Amino acid sequence: MLVLLGFGCFIAVELLLGSGFLLSRPYFLLLPVLPFIFLLISARLELGIVALLFCMMWVRFGLSTGTASKLPISLLFALFWGGLWLVKMALEGDIRFIRSPLNKPVLYFIIILLLSTFWSRFLIDPQVVLWSGFEKVQLGTVGVTIASITIPILCINLIKNNKLVKICYGLAVAGSLFYLPFYTYEVFFAKASADTNEISLATLSRVFNSGGLFPLWMCTLSLAMLFYARNLGKWQRFFIILCLGGWLFRLFVVTLVRISGWLPALMAMLVILFLYSRKLFFFFLLASAILIAINYQTIYDATVVQKEKEGTLSGETSRQNLWNQAFQVSQDHPLLGTGPAGYGNYYMVYFRDLSLSTHNNYLDMLLQYGLIGLGIFLWLCFSLIKELWKSAALQQKGSFEHAFTIGAFAGSIGMMIGMWLGDWVIPFAYNQTISGFNYTAYNWVFSGLALALGQIARKARTKPGE
Repeated sequence: MLVLLGFGCFIAVELLLGSGFLLSRPYFLLLPVLPFIFLLISARLELGIVALLFCMMWVRFGLSTGTASKLPISLLFALFWGGLWLVKMALEGDIRFIRSPLNKPVLYFIIILLLSTFWSRFLIDPQVVLWSGFEKVQLGTVGVTIASITIPILCINLIKNNKLVKICYGLAVAGSLFYLPFYTYEVFFAKASADTNEISLATLSRVFNSGGLFPLWMCTLSLAMLFYARNLGKWQRFFIILCLGGWLFRLFVVTLVRISGWLPALMAMLVILFLYSRKLFFFFLLASAILIAINYQTIYDATVVQKEKEGTLSGETSRQNLWNQAFQVSQDHPLLGTGPAGYGNYYMVYFRDLSLSTHNNYLDMLLQYGLIGLGIFLWLCFSLIKELWKSAALQQKGSFEHAFTIGAFAGSIGMMIGMWLGDWVIPFAYNQTISGFNYTAYNWVFSGLALALGQIARKARTKPGE
């Protein structure tokens, strides 16, 4: 109590004197609650997924790393959560993992990741020079990658209650309903500068983290809820329709030029439509074809022409040039690649005038971890999708659990498409930076939640007498 009182006095003095200490270090405000969070998560490890999702959505600041990238709080918490679980099992003398098709590819990929880190140092090209801070970049890449791919494992092993998945989805819908009106206001009325860090009515949408493929997941999960969850209340259905409608407007009207935003979501929603009703699926395709034909020039100008102006589809910085460049480097390091974040050093030597990342998760994997690493990563992704499909079959038809799992299955397919359009699943150190974990981890969190539902259903079916 005395500690809290003393901290409260410090806050009051700080606000009165206005030294700016808290403004430059807002995370200092979390110090009094950290012990309580630690005790709560330690007692109930499954609550970690709620805390992780909250950090991803709302905690936008990070700790300095001495480089251009900050260490996101969500990444620190993910590593803390996983580490706490392992330590707890070790102290109890009962180290066990629930059997899952994901266990082997996750373990093998971590081994390849670490092996590639050392392998790349021994086989580095003589002309390549590592800059002084590169070790920090590699360490950050290793941490982000391991934290990302182990989130589904944590979900499968720790989440025992369906209510936690409902809470997480509810948080995502509530965050969307906060973000979408303010974003619309900012785009159409306020037109705030993209560079400003000031928080005002015009920039309030930036408080919420909607980056990466978050729109994909909200579209697929919400569409699946409307189609498959028959036990939703009227108000629940109303808010989900509002959420889905808002994201569709954001993707296909406001930000149509961002192909990597709407294309994965569109493909994933088509999967849901195909599974739900073949007639509805083909009707949608026909209606879409007619609309595209009528508005062809508008859509072409908003996507292709705009991307050509940006240099994405033409010029030196076109994706084709960047991918050709990537294949040249990968040919010299085919097995285990150039190591985590390693190809950035090669680009600075061999392609100094075009030293840009691939903007492609598959090529990132190939360049960093070679054919072996890429193969294991694809094994992990396809195992994830296959297990989600099996999990959907375990759920009661018409339930929230069934709808959520169908949405996650489609979302994972959309995620595979998104990986070809950017580093939206594992952030590359010199593009999204390790701060990108704040939104790339959405893919692993939502798919992990669905896998947890499958494990709960599987366990319920194997109970004696059921």
